[in-house]
Amino acid sequence: MLVPGTTLQNRYRIARQIGGGGMGVVYLAEDTRLAGRRCAIKEMSPAALPPQDRAWATGAFRQEAQMLANLDHPGLTAVTDFFFEVGNWYLVMDFVEGETLGNRLDRSPNRRLPLREVLGITRQLCTVLEYLHGQHPPVVFRDLKPGNVMLTPDGEIKLIDFGIARFFKPGRSRDTVNLGTPGYAAPEQYGGKGQTDPRSDVYSLGVLLHEMLTGYDPQSTPFNLPRPRSLVPAIPLGVEQVILRATQSDPAARYQSIAQFRRALPRSGVRSVLRGWVLWVVVCASVIAVAAALVLGLLLGQMVASGTPSPTPPRPTVVVPTRMPRQTAAPTAVPTPIPTPTEQLGTIAVQPGETLYQVCQRYCVGKWPSDSVDVDPELKTYAEKVARINEISWEIPVVNPGQVLKMPPCPK
Repeated sequence: MLVPGTTLQNRYRIARQIGGGGMGVVYLAEDTRLAGRRCAIKEMSPAALPPQDRAWATGAFRQEAQMLANLDHPGLTAVTDFFFEVGNWYLVMDFVEGETLGNRLDRSPNRRLPLREVLGITRQLCTVLEYLHGQHPPVVFRDLKPGNVMLTPDGEIKLIDFGIARFFKPGRSRDTVNLGTPGYAAPEQYGGKGQTDPRSDVYSLGVLLHEMLTGYDPQSTPFNLPRPRSLVPAIPLGVEQVILRATQSDPAARYQSIAQFRRALPRSGVRSVLRGWVLWVVVCASVIAVAAALVLGLLLGQMVASGTPSPTPPRPTVVVPTRMPRQTAAPTAVPTPIPTPTEQLGTIAVQPGETLYQVCQRYCVGKWPSDSVDVDPELKTYAEKVARINEISWEIPVVNPGQVLKMPPCPK
């Protein structure tokens, strides 16, 4: 272990240890050649490992360096240097400000996060995993867990620790080495049940989604998670269904890609709950209507059987005025607000399934968050204005796909 003040390669001055795991220790260091630049340095000491593991660990560490050097994505940490010094291997990466997802869960009530935050984190993880799986050959992360996900102060996520990530090799029946964190790793990562592929990351992401919503530690019962809604009934049914399918033991029964997983996620938890409530109301109303019709039919049948004549509806009474009413001036119509001549109208084409709110959010990009659950009052006012200009109802949830809307200037 390095002590603070140690300098590596006559360049990197060690500040303190900031992490560690099965594949080594991580230090915070200062780059003395670039004033003010801080970096994270990962150390792997072969001497600290059992002799039978040294060759494999050294190869995995070198693979991690080479793998990260060839990847470029906002959700990954950039590698800037790699070297061997005094019997140890070192990997230099950009330092990421923030905290791990594990720390975020630890300081949350019952280790659970709000649904909106969970869906946001999950979608970002989908984005970076889709990027990894889209490489040639695909890169399988294999160790997705709270300790390997960093959350920055800006709300962005970054995957860290590619120590056991691997390239998927078509045609191979199983992995050479079985690795992963029990509870998070897919069943095929153990016991020679097959080669890990992108569906292994689908499983781990489902486990992570389960933990963020329920606070349940998956390491306590690996491969046997309780149903999410049995722990937290408020979890939307649609979200539970995503988790249950993603965490199937058989890879063929899971989502076959992270893209499928992402598309199955509801746009927002509140909307999912609302859809369920509306469906419940519709079903109840239908049952009541059927019951009322049956009761009315029974009453009419009894009246016919007893000879009681059916009541005839009263004849309408027509009132004819003796003289024409006095003409009065028509009320003055309230003018519909329209853009002033000084406003420059733009246009935007509606995408399939897009709501008027989403059209406004896309047109005024950055003004309102695209995954907002609660409608911002300013967004609602702007959407009503767009509706008046285009003579459509802002209350209609979905606008006709392909329709070109005239758009007033976005609010400042």
